[in-house]
Amino acid sequence: MRWQPGNAQHIGSRAEQQDSFGFSDPSDRPFVEHAGLAAVVADGMGGMANGGAASAAAVRGLLDAYRAKTAAESIPDALVRSINSANDAVTRLCRATGVKNTGTTLAAIVLHQDWLYWVAAGDSRVYLYSEGILTRLTKDHVYAIDLDTQVAQGVITPDQAVSDPKREALTSYLGLETLPYVDRSVRPFPVKPGDCVLVCSDGLYRSLSEEEIAGSLETDGHNTCETLVDRAVSRHLPAQDNITVIAVKCRAEEPVAGRMATPLVSIAALAVLIAASFEVWRRSIPVIEHFNVDHAQIEVGQSAILRWSASHGNLTILPDIGRLDRANGARPVSPPRKTVYTLTAKNLFGSAQRSLAVDVLPSVAKQPVITLFEASPHAIKTGQPVVLKWSVQDAGKVSIEPAPDTAGLSRSGTRKVSPKVTTTYTLTAMGNGESAIAKTTVTVAPAPTLSLTIVRFVSDKSDIPVGGSATLKWAVIGYARSLGIDHGIGKVKAEGTCKVTPSSKTTYTLTAVARGGEPVTAAATVNVLPAPRIDRFEAAWDGQVWKLHWAVSGPATRISIQPDIGVVSSSSPPDGLPLKSPSADRYTLTAVGTGGSISKDVPLQPAADTPR
Repeated sequence: MRWQPGNAQHIGSRAEQQDSFGFSDPSDRPFVEHAGLAAVVADGMGGMANGGAASAAAVRGLLDAYRAKTAAESIPDALVRSINSANDAVTRLCRATGVKNTGTTLAAIVLHQDWLYWVAAGDSRVYLYSEGILTRLTKDHVYAIDLDTQVAQGVITPDQAVSDPKREALTSYLGLETLPYVDRSVRPFPVKPGDCVLVCSDGLYRSLSEEEIAGSLETDGHNTCETLVDRAVSRHLPAQDNITVIAVKCRAEEPVAGRMATPLVSIAALAVLIAASFEVWRRSIPVIEHFNVDHAQIEVGQSAILRWSASHGNLTILPDIGRLDRANGARPVSPPRKTVYTLTAKNLFGSAQRSLAVDVLPSVAKQPVITLFEASPHAIKTGQPVVLKWSVQDAGKVSIEPAPDTAGLSRSGTRKVSPKVTTTYTLTAMGNGESAIAKTTVTVAPAPTLSLTIVRFVSDKSDIPVGGSATLKWAVIGYARSLGIDHGIGKVKAEGTCKVTPSSKTTYTLTAVARGGEPVTAAATVNVLPAPRIDRFEAAWDGQVWKLHWAVSGPATRISIQPDIGVVSSSSPPDGLPLKSPSADRYTLTAVGTGGSISKDVPLQPAADTPR
């Protein structure tokens, strides 16, 4: 047997290529004699850090470990050892970079003589294309398998399994301290000339169906890979993942010219080979472990659940369902009439079938039945939540009053409410012209009102001048849910002081709110006294004497001019106050009031005719 390998890769719509691939050396004839040709694909996990580095480390780690295989070591054992070495390489990368969240999938094959071996972790896949049939050989390590098993066991419903947000999460991949699951061939899988072995990342099979993949596998190895990648990229998917494909075509050995073929196998050896082939065939024929239904009779519009488990084959259920992507699982069906469903498992070695019937009876109008309506807890304090839970049969419409947004409810479910007072909720189920009613009461105990007293809220000054400050002082006894003072002061502690500088008369309000009680308030006023204002103060020379003119407005308790003059009224005489013998060349007017004081100077400016 000779092999024709090929490969192709595309970055897709991603920012970087995080897939890696590699082959062992096909020219190393002594190694190929006992170890064959190895090929590997790794898909760095895009949601994790260093995905590209992780996939490259995994490919190098597996191929380096496999090159250490000796003739005494079996190929399956060497593959298991090599994938564990590859995992060690990825975990070493995590430690070296200090990035814990690093991982990659991996799928590897070995072709040796007429046999195929594989090992895989994650969701990169190995396929075998033979005689027009594409068979997936590896099993994806995804949470969907666990969910489908729970459906088959009746733990969850099919809808819950399909809608689970973690359905596609990987359950095994390289980068973990220990590999939880490794998919591998425990015995050799036969291949023959014309077969094609395909190894790929999920970017391929999430873009093309298996029928489309099979349709591209008739060309030679390299062209096959290019064709597959081109077809996947041509879909222009909005989030196209990286794509990596390896295809190895199996070809018959070309006869050596001038040499006649001679039998090399003895009858005994041939018998051993035939027995081994029969054992492989016996262990590889499709097997259906079970195929059953939870309800063999249903009414029109109702559903039954088909459950199956099979191995070694591509699975289909007909009619209506078609190709299955899981070896075990469950699927709801709602046939309009009696239907016989047939499960078929088929591969290169044969096929197996099981059938079962689902009988559909005419529907009978039934009165709605409320099997459950309860509140938990049924007694609460103000502000606590309550969960209403219900279950109804044979109802087309379900509603709850007085809860908001509860019209058009499903037949079973829960809803959270927070009544402020004792409330009776009414569940109404309607269907087939009939209705059913159930009630449940939630008792609400009012929260206790705690005593709260403002024992002091005062200002140390009732009057201040413009620009002056006062100090607010307060003390509150009791538990306050909130405590604050207005005019920008905000939240305060139960006892304290605060300096304020109002620009005008201001009344400050302290508000304390007890849990479950009404607010308690107290007020303190700070009056801002206006200061006197000097509207005019000037000196004028009338040719004979200097005269002072002034005018003061606002509350002034004392007005004076210095030097010499002393206390004066708020305004000067109409003609001014003459200075018969000025004793200074500058006079000062000062006005004093409860709101403050103000002063202004005026010089006696010498003029040309002013005595000096």
